[in-house]
Amino acid sequence: MGSAKWMLLWVLMLVLMTTGCASISTFDQRQRGQPLIFSGTRLNVHGICYPGQTPKHFAVQPPAYPWLDLAPSAVLDVLVLPVTVAGAAYFSVTE
Repeated sequence: MGSAKWMLLWVLMLVLMTTGCASISTFDQRQRGQPLIFSGTRLNVHGICYPGQTPKHFAVQPPAYPWLDLAPSAVLDVLVLPVTVAGAAYFSVTE
């Protein structure tokens, strides 16, 4: 495959992963009292352990396939950890 085809494949994978990514959806739909640190990973684990149940402390549903989203969400949660720790500290003081 040429480099253009690989680039198109990567872009397509990123678009598909971000549409169902638990980390992005929990950052996007945050509600008062919702955990910020490792929120996507927590939502995926909840979806794996309790399939079909609505989580009480999240404003969003787990992805349809939480096993597939678990590793990318964990990686993204680690990458944004400094931001989420700062956000959690800020919201703990202001809420």
